[in-house]
Amino acid sequence: MSFGTNWGPHDGTSDYEQFIQGITNLSQLGKGRILVKSAGDQGYNDKDPEKNDKKRIHAEGIGSSAEGIGNTTATFNVNSNPAVQNEVLFLEIWYPKDDNYSITIQAPGGREYGPFFKGQGTGEPGQGWYYKTNTDGIVYIHNEHWSQSSNDKRTFYFNTTDNYIFCAIADDNIDGTAYEMKSGTWTLKMARSSGTSNKKWDAYLLANAMDFNANFLTGFSNSKVITEPGNAKNVITVGAMNSNPINLTSDYPKNQISYFSSPGPTRDNERNIPKPEIYAPGALIASSMAEGCTPWLPSGVTSDGKHQYLAGTSMAAPFVSGAIALLLQQHPDWTYQQVLDRLVTTATTMTYSPIGSSTTTINYLLLNICMLLCNNNDICFQNPGTPSNVPSGSNLESTNKSKSFSELEKKKGGSNEK
Repeated sequence: MSFGTNWGPHDGTSDYEQFIQGITNLSQLGKGRILVKSAGDQGYNDKDPEKNDKKRIHAEGIGSSAEGIGNTTATFNVNSNPAVQNEVLFLEIWYPKDDNYSITIQAPGGREYGPFFKGQGTGEPGQGWYYKTNTDGIVYIHNEHWSQSSNDKRTFYFNTTDNYIFCAIADDNIDGTAYEMKSGTWTLKMARSSGTSNKKWDAYLLANAMDFNANFLTGFSNSKVITEPGNAKNVITVGAMNSNPINLTSDYPKNQISYFSSPGPTRDNERNIPKPEIYAPGALIASSMAEGCTPWLPSGVTSDGKHQYLAGTSMAAPFVSGAIALLLQQHPDWTYQQVLDRLVTTATTMTYSPIGSSTTTINYLLLNICMLLCNNNDICFQNPGTPSNVPSGSNLESTNKSKSFSELEKKKGGSNEK
C-alpha cells in the first residue's frame, strides 16, 4: 500500500486502521496474505528544501507532574493566499484520557480564542464557528465537545480512548462578507488543569490544499508521523534508506535512513510496536515509466529513456512486498507474525551517526533478502564477510568474493546453462 493520511490518532485505533487490521484477521486471509505499507514521506532534516513548508506537521508537549501546573505552547505559521477562497487549516490534538487540558489559540495580532476546557467548545457540541472576524478569519474549537447523538468525532474515532481536540482556522465568504484567514504566526497553548500522566499531547496540522503552507515553528517533533494505516498492528510498515552509491547526492548519505522517511513510533507507544518494522532502499530508485508519459522529474530520466529515478517510501515498500511474496512461495501458510519474525531476525542491523552529530547513534533494520529466503538446505551468501544474524541451522557459505546467481545455481544443481 503506497497511500495514506495524516488524519487520525496514529495509534491503530481509528476506524481506518481497525478496518485494515480486521482484514488481516479474516480466516480466509489470515495465512499467506500479508499487508505491507509505505511509512510516508513526512520526515525532514536541515537538507530538506521543504522543511519550512510541509514537513513540520507534528508538535508535542507535556504538562508538569503537579496538578494545576504545566502550560506548554507550540507556534505555527499560516501563509494564506488571498486569491483562494475556502482555505482551511485543521488541527487534530490528542491528550491522555485521564488528563484534563484546556486549549487556547492566539492569532498573529494577539487576540486569544479560549481557553476551552474538556467538554467545552464553540457553538453547539461539534458544530458552530466561534468568531467571524475580518482580522483573523473563522476560528473553530472543540475540546471533547461532542453530542453523542450527532455525526461527530465518536463516529470516526470510536475506539480511541484518548481525549481529542478538533480545531479549524478558515476563510470564507458568508452572506457577502469575506472573512480572510490571517497570515503569520499563530500560537497553540495547552494547559493541564488536572491529571498526573507523564504522557504527551500530540498535535497535527492538516491543510485542505496542497499549495497551502503551514508548519510548526516551535514545539515540533520529527516523530509519530507514519501515515495511516501504517500504524495498524498487523501491517508491516516500511521506511526508506539510501543505498545506491552511483546516484546518491549529499542529501542522501549512503546507508542512512532517508531524510524524508516518516519516523515512528505510533502515537500511543504502550503497545510497544516499533514502526517502521523494516527499511529498504527508497532513495533515487530507477522505476519504469509508462509509454508516452510525461516524466515527473525530467532530469531524473535514465539514459534509456524508459526509467526515472524517484525517492520515497513508496519506492521502498515494493522491495519488501516482493521479498515477502518470494517467502510465501516457500511458506504459503505463514501468518503475519511468522513473516514479521522472519523479516526481523534475518534483517541486517545498520548503525550510523547523523552528519553533524558525534553523540547520536541511530540503529535500524535493513531488509536482507538473501538471508530472508535462506532455507536450511540453501547456500546463503553475504558480501563482504559473514553476517552475524545467520538463521539457526542455515548452511551458510560466506565469502569475500562476489558470487553470481548462475554460480550459486550450479552449486545447488539447478543451473539453466546448456
